[in-house]
Amino acid sequence: MGMHEQVIRRFRGDLLRKLTTFYALILISGWAFVWGTVVLISRAAIGTEPLPLLWGALGIVPAAMLAMELARRRLPEPAAVRAMLDRYSAAGGLLMAETEAEVGEWGGRLPRIVAPQTRFRTQRLWGVLAASAVFVAVGFAVPQRYVSINSFANLDVTEQTNQIEEQIEALKEEKIIDADRAEQLEEKLEQITADAKAEDPAKTLEAIDHMKDVLSQLAQEAAENALAQTEKLSETQSLAEGIKEDQLKQDPSMSPSLNSEAMNHLSDLLNQMQKNSQMFKEAMAMNKIDPSQLAPKEQKQMKQLFLSDKLDPKLIEQVKDAMDKMGINPKHAGLLKPEELKELQEALKDNNLSAPERDALRKKLEAHEMAKNELPELSDQQLKDLEKKLQELGLDPKDYALIPKDMAENLTSEKNKQLDKLADSVKPGMRFKQIYLDEALPLKRQVRARLAVLKIDFDRLTKDMDAKERLAAAAAWTLAESKIMEEIDKQLAAGADEAKLKAEIQKMASELPSEGLANKHFALIDAWSIDALRRATKDEFLEEWEMKQMEERFAPHQVPDSELPADLTREQLDDIEDALLDAGFVEEEFALMPPQDRLTDEQLKQMEQLAGACKDCKEGLAARLAKLSKMKLIDPKKLGDAQKAGEANGEGLSKFLAENAGSMSMQGMMRSWQESGRPGKGGITRGRGDAPLTWKDPTNEQGAGFKEEVLPASAFNQAKDSQLIGVSSSAPKVAEDKGPDAASALNGASAGGGSANKQAVLPRHRQAVERYFKRE
Repeated sequence: MGMHEQVIRRFRGDLLRKLTTFYALILISGWAFVWGTVVLISRAAIGTEPLPLLWGALGIVPAAMLAMELARRRLPEPAAVRAMLDRYSAAGGLLMAETEAEVGEWGGRLPRIVAPQTRFRTQRLWGVLAASAVFVAVGFAVPQRYVSINSFANLDVTEQTNQIEEQIEALKEEKIIDADRAEQLEEKLEQITADAKAEDPAKTLEAIDHMKDVLSQLAQEAAENALAQTEKLSETQSLAEGIKEDQLKQDPSMSPSLNSEAMNHLSDLLNQMQKNSQMFKEAMAMNKIDPSQLAPKEQKQMKQLFLSDKLDPKLIEQVKDAMDKMGINPKHAGLLKPEELKELQEALKDNNLSAPERDALRKKLEAHEMAKNELPELSDQQLKDLEKKLQELGLDPKDYALIPKDMAENLTSEKNKQLDKLADSVKPGMRFKQIYLDEALPLKRQVRARLAVLKIDFDRLTKDMDAKERLAAAAAWTLAESKIMEEIDKQLAAGADEAKLKAEIQKMASELPSEGLANKHFALIDAWSIDALRRATKDEFLEEWEMKQMEERFAPHQVPDSELPADLTREQLDDIEDALLDAGFVEEEFALMPPQDRLTDEQLKQMEQLAGACKDCKEGLAARLAKLSKMKLIDPKKLGDAQKAGEANGEGLSKFLAENAGSMSMQGMMRSWQESGRPGKGGITRGRGDAPLTWKDPTNEQGAGFKEEVLPASAFNQAKDSQLIGVSSSAPKVAEDKGPDAASALNGASAGGGSANKQAVLPRHRQAVERYFKRE
């Protein structure tokens, strides 16, 4: 490239830069004014936030590119620049000729080619650019309230909405509302925020208040539900702890029947809590609580109508339809074979079946037993109405049997039912001995029986000894046993008094190396009572008179709990029975009364776990209420109410139940125990009558303010002249103030005494007025 070409190229480059700058200043300034105008309009019209509007700065790039394009188009061609330089340098056309032909020696005569200096007057354009930049900056910097077309366009409710969002999140975390409901509330809150216009702030604030009321109502309902659950949990925990602690005592204060009722009530509470509280259900699963372990023993009852299975099926359906229309559940009806039905009719007719016949009939009826709590037993009137309906349907008396309520109880196969009745007759604080011998047995056989039982205790005591000690103990036992038997033979041969001899033997037996449990549980009774006890133990039915006689004969053998050690277990009784049989006794000579039912170790463990689950749930509910209170959704007083409702007292409850057993139902006792110590609330028909009266908001003397009023003198005079006519409990009738009929100067004058309109003198002003009128 020649020297002249470089000059031309430099000149064109410089001209391109200056043209680009010129057009860029014009275009960027124009874009800045447009951008600033858009910023102001956007912020003023729709309240757009400044940050998104910064994207307008990107408009500088296309403005610069357009300036470059315009400069390129205005840039002269190289030939035109060459001609201009040829003329400016006075080259005489030689510079132009170089492009057309060889100039040869003429090239040396060319003058020095110099490009002229180009100048652009851009001071004004730079000023415009600065002005446009200031315009844009002002559009961003000016506060929103100064650029808004309507200064009340938006209402700032950020603080309120943030609080509501936190409350919604708290309700969601506590599972008071589900995810769908939380999403709906959040969408509603977003809509309120979008519609928050300051020209109508009341509408927005009302919507926010409504949202707060909705959340507060949800929280209040959850709080009330939590309080109710806390009370139920405390009741359940107290009952579980009370039963457990009472069962662990050597002498439980709650009788077996009361304990059974308490277990029934506890089972009902468990079922209710599992249905109404997911938290409690999860706590039971976490603590591995098996409701079946805590459920009371299943009790059975007989169906009370039996039909022959040979009847026409259509007729049987008619009978069941008739029962349904009479309000009697058709499940009360069962089918028997004709021969079984005949046996049942005979049993109901004369009640003279032998024990084997009764046992055989009971086994046949076992298939027709149902849970006792499944259906209510039919009353005598219902049975009469049902019998009348059966006759109307054309049934022959031999094809059906109706079982009265008391007879239905006699036909059940409930284990040890007779013994339970006998145990119910135990006086408070008393128990029955458990080993009974025929009092007609010879003295030596009675002693043999006692020694056989005592040997069981002795073997239990010596089982942990080493072989040498155990051998020495066995020798001592054998020696003592031989000494007792020799003493008996010696005394009997000398004609000693048997009563005195029995006392001496009792003393010697008590000195034997054993726990003495079985010895203290011994009692002598007649053969008839032993037979009755054995029959009851085998679940044979006893007539009412037999049961009564049995209670009378066993009554002398009720011993205070303090005198008897713990009940003999069923395992111990089995060992005793084997020992007596091994000693040569026959079944008719002795009887063993089963121990009163106690909770098993597994049930006691379940009780402890249940109490722990209740405690965990109460802590969870308390934490929920604390969180709702922190979110200002509920009254903080609810926390104190929850703390009071969460108090449990198992020992106090067991004592209360034992003291009040028999005076009211289990539900009544639980309700009375819960209400004890709590003041009544509500109307005059609610709460306890002995609850103390309390003022909700008492007024102290310092903060009290009373309005001073002057009573008209005539009021006292009229009261003196009045006469009492009667006293009633109705509210006084107050005449409505209808106001004056017409304007009058005496309107407002004090009543009575012909007084004119005067200004009332307050007590604090009275002395000043009196001093004024006493002036001389």
